[in-house]
Amino acid sequence: MTTLPAVHPLNISRLRDFAHGYLQEVQRLNLDTSPATRRHLPELFLTFNEQGPSTLTLHVFPDPALDQWKELHSKLGSLVRQHLDGDVRGVIHDVEERASMYDTLQRAGPSRYLHPAALRALSEIQVGRDAYGRLYGGLLTLHVLGGALLTAGFWLLPDGSGPGELVYLSVFWVVLVAISYLIVTLPLRLPGVYSALARPRLRAFAAILADCQVAGRQGIDEGLAAELPASVMQRLSQLPAERPTAQDVLLRDEWRLAELWDLAHHAALELAKTPESSPAFATATRHTEQLLDSVVEAFAERHTNAPSTMHHVQEKIELHARALGVSVPPARTRHLSSLSHASGETP
Repeated sequence: MTTLPAVHPLNISRLRDFAHGYLQEVQRLNLDTSPATRRHLPELFLTFNEQGPSTLTLHVFPDPALDQWKELHSKLGSLVRQHLDGDVRGVIHDVEERASMYDTLQRAGPSRYLHPAALRALSEIQVGRDAYGRLYGGLLTLHVLGGALLTAGFWLLPDGSGPGELVYLSVFWVVLVAISYLIVTLPLRLPGVYSALARPRLRAFAAILADCQVAGRQGIDEGLAAELPASVMQRLSQLPAERPTAQDVLLRDEWRLAELWDLAHHAALELAKTPESSPAFATATRHTEQLLDSVVEAFAERHTNAPSTMHHVQEKIELHARALGVSVPPARTRHLSSLSHASGETP
């Protein structure tokens, strides 16, 4: 799994506020009352930008089958303008922009699909209860009180006051601002300080992202592909050339197939990094071949209605993954047995 860049606590707050507002609008429009309506909700992706003015970009991709999309689109636009600006950018895509959006997810930087459970968890992060939230809230209060004090000072100056009184009042205000900056604002800008103060929300956010699937991951690097045995390359060639993506927002099983695609290519990548002279190379090659055979079988069986078959495939995949030391995330283990069901449920 790619290590994601550090996220500033304020950016987590912005994403939290957006997620909270989004779920409130979904509830207000009665779009969460049944699986039939929830299946048509838009998909959200978070990209960690490697270049550009914004650190994060939140992508919203709609389902054209959602009857109330126009109304929800309007509310989403308001939420983007209200909560996502500066360091966090929000983009609401049209259905026709699917290909270009996935190109962006591929090129811009590490991207994650924020599934509905992740959105709910994000909306429940208690950003105001950690030390950073309390100090930042106190700083805002101090600024408001300082502004009110300055206004009151000018208003209470008696008529005919000379420039001396204005100078004294201005100096007093500058001293207050300087004290506020040195004691609170400046330390809060230091990564070591805000990371320590906001540790609870940073951990919660990291746990949420760890449960989210990668979007737009590349396959095997051409240079490393030359290090793979022909038997492994032959099995990889039986898989789709590109990582499966949702050709239709109702086909949620494609997200689970994408996990298997990732697992197969990750196992092959690890084998490519193993020297052929190593005593473990032959064993690793055998397990990689068997893992790829099971993944190819899973792709072949995806349209069947035989849960027992898929369960058997799942067990084989987990067995060979453990032998290779390749981790199978809990979410993948939970969903593999349902690969054959095109139910449209959210992963």
